[in-house]
Amino acid sequence: MVTHASDASHVPPPGDDLADKIAEKVNANLLQDAYGLLKSGTNNVFSGSDADGDGVVDINRNRNTDVPMITSERNEYMQRLSQELQQKCPGALEKLSASWMNDYYHKEILDKNGKPTREFSVDEVTAEAQRGSGIDKVMANASLKDLKNVAAFTGKPDVIDQIDIYKNLARVAAEPRDAFAKRVMDNVACLAETNLGQAYATLKSELGKRHSYETPSEIGADEKALVDALKANPKLEAQLAMVWLQKGSTDMTDPYKGGVTLEKLKNHSNEDYVDALLNKFVIDNFGVIGSSSLQNSRDDVITPDEIPNYIRRVKNK
Repeated sequence: MVTHASDASHVPPPGDDLADKIAEKVNANLLQDAYGLLKSGTNNVFSGSDADGDGVVDINRNRNTDVPMITSERNEYMQRLSQELQQKCPGALEKLSASWMNDYYHKEILDKNGKPTREFSVDEVTAEAQRGSGIDKVMANASLKDLKNVAAFTGKPDVIDQIDIYKNLARVAAEPRDAFAKRVMDNVACLAETNLGQAYATLKSELGKRHSYETPSEIGADEKALVDALKANPKLEAQLAMVWLQKGSTDMTDPYKGGVTLEKLKNHSNEDYVDALLNKFVIDNFGVIGSSSLQNSRDDVITPDEIPNYIRRVKNK
């Protein structure tokens, strides 16, 4: 058995450009690949350098002469690598912790048939962060910042299950909020040229898909980003407001007055910030929209025929 004294001089620096390779994968949103590099690079650490450039530290690939690191040295190596990675790609460790959690769950919680042998608790992750070693310690620490949110996806704030884990994987891999808002609004604006109904449906569908794996605060931030983008396009805002009004007018129509009243609009319960914006547009422009028909001389309701009339007016501006 090969033994040696453990000291800082014996522990090699992170393997050449391993941190760069991992950062490159993270920046390309290839998070599973990045985690695979991190895991293989730290699970195969020997006292030497990355001579063949494969992301694994070695001397000459001769396992008979390579000296494997002991636990304390492996921990120090991982600490150095994680610090370098965080400097080169801030936030990388937090993103990769989602893949680690999935890996840990399959390795430590599930049996060979894929059945849980015990609950995976928030306390267990906390314990790994405090008393674990190597990659488990670093990744558990990285996950602590958002752990309560992850565990709360399925309503058990102290337990992490597979649904929590899968939602978190989707969440960390999601496109940045600004890019999401721009992509969605560009698509909606394009669809609005030919089919306003489809444009509104696409807007709601994109929000719904993203909402399925986000926390309440993130959901609100997404909606506000789309609201800001919609405000920047007044014509599209007006058109979508009419689609929203058409879809909700059954609930808001006063049976005694044959149209949507201002009172109903003000008391309407909106589904999200986007619908709230469209509702507000109709309220703010109630008088103009409600005078879009020669057949309706009343100013206290918006009748069904006034909605398409107003859409045509906006489109022709």
